[in-house]
Amino acid sequence: MTKSYKTLLKIRLICLLLSLSILSGSCSEPTKPPLEPTPIQGSRISVQDRGSTAPGRNLPISTRNFLVGTAGVIPPNFPNSSEEDYLVFLDEVPYTGELLGAYMDWSASDVIETIQFVDTYAVGVEPLVALGFDINLVDDTYFSRHLPEIRNTIREILDTFDLEYLAFGVEVNRLIPEVSEAAFLDFVNTYRDIYDLVKFESPDTKVFTIFQLEYLKGAALLSGLEFDPHWQVLDLFTGKQDLVGLTVYPFLEYPTVGDIPLDYYQEIPERIDLPIAITEMAWLSEDISIVQGSEGDQVTFLLGILESTQGWNLEIMLYSFLYEPQGVDLFESAALNKTEGGAKEIYYYWLSLAALERE
Repeated sequence: MTKSYKTLLKIRLICLLLSLSILSGSCSEPTKPPLEPTPIQGSRISVQDRGSTAPGRNLPISTRNFLVGTAGVIPPNFPNSSEEDYLVFLDEVPYTGELLGAYMDWSASDVIETIQFVDTYAVGVEPLVALGFDINLVDDTYFSRHLPEIRNTIREILDTFDLEYLAFGVEVNRLIPEVSEAAFLDFVNTYRDIYDLVKFESPDTKVFTIFQLEYLKGAALLSGLEFDPHWQVLDLFTGKQDLVGLTVYPFLEYPTVGDIPLDYYQEIPERIDLPIAITEMAWLSEDISIVQGSEGDQVTFLLGILESTQGWNLEIMLYSFLYEPQGVDLFESAALNKTEGGAKEIYYYWLSLAALERE
């Protein structure tokens, strides 16, 4: 879930970008820039690297029929990013796909401002808005108690933006082992209400919630919890989802990328009869805890999931994150680029994926 960046920084950045827009004299609708533009001052990725499909970086697919992008508004040096870092982020995002995940707590004070940042300044990409929650605040009646406020937030979002995708709830099945089954059922009832609200206000917006795959499979050793597979919870959302969201982090169970079973992803399309959105996925580029990670392991993970998802009804695939966030422990080395902006090997593969012709 993306942390909020400082309000003062956002105001200054927006003012700067507005001034640049005025100076350019352009009021036309922004379009995705061509490959190999002149990078803005301070960009960490070279012109030759961005948008390139370098030799030796072949993918197991030659075209794609799903949207790609990155999860989270995470610039270099996040959460202590400078204005220049945000400009670098905005300069790189168009090369990573068509979507940018704007994830935040539904109760955050800057929900509208965060979506506006993506919608206005991330040129050429659409926001995938996902409203999560602070699991530490949840009890058995948290969602029903806050339903009026949640509905008001959703209405304000829909009144302000024309969204293609809106997710309510991120890794919602974590509620079962980490809070209680009652809390999860309370979420289900609230989600079904929100689904109807969105469809009434904005019928064309695709609405869904997001599950944690390893928890669904009962395969999350590093969570420190013991629980059984619980695919049956998907049935509680029947008729109230336009697609099914998944976060995919096999390192929660397997210490090396080579330990991931060959059939690890096989049951997913068998269990899910709707379009699938992988809203987050990653492997680590550094060792941490019992997990072994390297830049090569990240590439192996990506190629493996691209191979395994061929033939799926896959609508979205987002990688976590464009740049490494600092201070998030297990996930700190999961990103495509280092926190100071240096590109990892997987970044070039992702650029190749984003550049594929869409069917």
